[in-house]
Amino acid sequence: MVLFILSMPQDIVWGDGPELAASAWTLGVPHPTGYSSYMLGLRLFQWLPLGTVAFRSNLFSAVCMALAAVVLFSFLKQSLGGWYGERLSLTVLPAFCASLACFLTPVVWSQSVIAEVYALFILQFALGFYLLGYLVDDRRSALAPLLFLSGWMMVHHRLSVFLLFLAGGLYLFILLWRLRTPKSERGERLKFSPMYLLFLIIPLLCLLYFPFRAMQDPPVNWFDPDVFDRFVELNRGGQFGGIISSYVLMNLKFHHLIVFVLPLLNYSFLAIPALYGFYVLINREYWLGYSCFFLFFVHQVFLLIYAPGDWQVFLLPATVVVSAPLAWGIAEILFRIQQWDLSCRLYSTILVGIVLVSALPLFVIFDEMGGLIPPSINKNPFPLSFQSAYNRFCAIGDTNAADYGRQVWTSVPPGVPILTGFNSETADNEYYPLLYQQVVERCGEETALIGAGFLLYDWYRRQVNASLALDLEMRGGRYFLSKEAWLENMWGTVLQPCLDRGPVAVTTYPLPALWYQSAYVEDLVNQNVIDLSYVPRSYRFFIPKGHVLLLTSRNAKNPVGE
Repeated sequence: MVLFILSMPQDIVWGDGPELAASAWTLGVPHPTGYSSYMLGLRLFQWLPLGTVAFRSNLFSAVCMALAAVVLFSFLKQSLGGWYGERLSLTVLPAFCASLACFLTPVVWSQSVIAEVYALFILQFALGFYLLGYLVDDRRSALAPLLFLSGWMMVHHRLSVFLLFLAGGLYLFILLWRLRTPKSERGERLKFSPMYLLFLIIPLLCLLYFPFRAMQDPPVNWFDPDVFDRFVELNRGGQFGGIISSYVLMNLKFHHLIVFVLPLLNYSFLAIPALYGFYVLINREYWLGYSCFFLFFVHQVFLLIYAPGDWQVFLLPATVVVSAPLAWGIAEILFRIQQWDLSCRLYSTILVGIVLVSALPLFVIFDEMGGLIPPSINKNPFPLSFQSAYNRFCAIGDTNAADYGRQVWTSVPPGVPILTGFNSETADNEYYPLLYQQVVERCGEETALIGAGFLLYDWYRRQVNASLALDLEMRGGRYFLSKEAWLENMWGTVLQPCLDRGPVAVTTYPLPALWYQSAYVEDLVNQNVIDLSYVPRSYRFFIPKGHVLLLTSRNAKNPVGE
């Protein structure tokens, strides 16, 4: 946690973080699937008297990841103890090194220092492994907390479905196995009681957060889920269904398989003992070996059919899974070394060296891990870069998103509506920093902020109708036939009525040709404050261009840009 805090941005950054922080600040409803338990936990941290609201939101992720590291360490130590006994060098040391290496990997570290939902998900994921270890040991006491965790994970993030499927399969396997075991050898009864369902239901009550808060009409209110249909739509996350595609699988080429090694490459040279550890696990601790292989494989196959802009975060589960074979690989290597006749001093030196080697994930090429085939990986399958380790700590000075938002607010005249994000690639990063600063820092409270990308949804069209006194028709989930048709519709139904009343500011650049022809355009921003050196190359495509354009109707008496 100390390492995370030393590299934690002090303000908002690009991505969903500003929206999540703004939503928690007002106890609103963020983008699907809403993340009710995350909203409540994040709001508690935002009450802390430390730094900015954005810093406190980032701190919540750091604490969740640090707790996950402790849980993962405890699980690994426990699993190693079942085979190697109480020898600290074969249990505590490998568990420490593997869990440390896991949380130093680029993909895990990146989610430990920003306000995002994945840190809490990894904490739940680690707890799931910990409780599964107790379940496999035939301990009835593991059932209630495992059911509670299952409900909590279902409420939080749908990516947990694979781990929950594994837990259910293991439970059924244990029951069937015990039926074949003599009663005298069964030990503690692992019997399911209907009362245990209460532990599953209790976390599901967090879903009531959505209709309750939607009734209060908070500033961030996705789908306005105060009625059943919109409540279902929020939790279903249907608008993300379009990015799930079998295109890659249908057109699978050899270079696509790089996705299967990216979690291993996050560990740099430690991928070698991790691969050895897979072999050791499958031959020693069957349930854990096959469970790790299953979770690694299904998450990477899912990644092949899932194509969001921030797909790298879906490497997280497989990266955490690799920590188990890594711990077993290190333990087995040390066990083999112990068979040699080494002096105590030499063996101690080897142990210290292994601890130091566990920091190797710090030195993978951090900036290039986002590409499907990173150029650096093509040159060297185990890249090392001291610059990449240094760059992680430089993130503490990343104020790009905050500077961009303040530049917009200071350049746009008070009361002028701001239209953001009609290009889908940059939509979130244009809108969310402004939303955070309007909700949390109270910038431009009198200004109507419009996220153009959301105008495809009726719930948002109703909100825009109320804020701008427009008469947008409801589309019932119908999409436009083309982007050109959508832009033309937006001009006729949103921009033109607003321009008849006064100027409108736009943050997307460049504008469609129709808009240039139909309005006077003035570029209010002459200097771009965005420093792309903080942005991974794979993500720069999604960063705003930094322009703020002021549109005035050609029918106005004194057009601003004439």
